[in-house]
Amino acid sequence: MCKTMKNAFLTLTAGIALCMVTAAAAAPTAGEHMLQLGGGVFMHQGSADTGTAQGEFNYSYMFAPHWSVGFQQLASYSLNDPIEDVWTGSTAATIDYYPWSQNRDVRLQPFIGAFAGIGYSDVDLTGAVGPTVGARYFMSDNLFFSGQWHYLFYTHKLDAGNETTDRDSGTMSFTVGIGFTWGGD
Repeated sequence: MCKTMKNAFLTLTAGIALCMVTAAAAAPTAGEHMLQLGGGVFMHQGSADTGTAQGEFNYSYMFAPHWSVGFQQLASYSLNDPIEDVWTGSTAATIDYYPWSQNRDVRLQPFIGAFAGIGYSDVDLTGAVGPTVGARYFMSDNLFFSGQWHYLFYTHKLDAGNETTDRDSGTMSFTVGIGFTWGGD
């Protein structure tokens, strides 16, 4: 495991451990809105292995017990010395399933989901689809800490610029973040 991913995992673990000392009983409920900001790192799989800093914005709405729909915006910037630096991103619609969302006594709420949208760089645009797996740990009724993993499959090769290798296999990312909820039943 690379040092950056190890540090992200340790940060996530420490955050969850600190949250366990608080008294909260919360979980997403039907009619609730969730907003999340996060960041992280990813390791590219394919013909070029690079490390990248990434930011993420998520909005979702619990339209039924256990189910949310929403959108996510990912943006990343790769430092590729000595070749050209590259920025990439994706904008996608999401759907997530929370198996224990109706049990308000369970603060750790894992979810699985899928997304479909577009992936882009500073020179190219293509379709992107993939799975998401993660968990939200509710520190209070309306505040949560989140960790999630995404894999973007590109529908066509994503050209990342003249001096970089194209991304033809997809992109894997792991982000951690914090968010809040409002509304609901």
